[in-house]
Amino acid sequence: MHLFTSDQLQHSLDFDEWLGEAWMLEKLQQKQVILKEIEFVD
Repeated sequence: MHLFTSDQLQHSLDFDEWLGEAWMLEKLQQKQVILKEIEFVD
């Protein structure tokens, strides 16, 4: 990510797709942590 944000990597469709998937994975992992903290009571 550092190389990309400092313009040391070229844009490509594959890299753009990977970047989007990496972002999505991070967001899903954050949501997973939140969901695991939910406690159900009767």
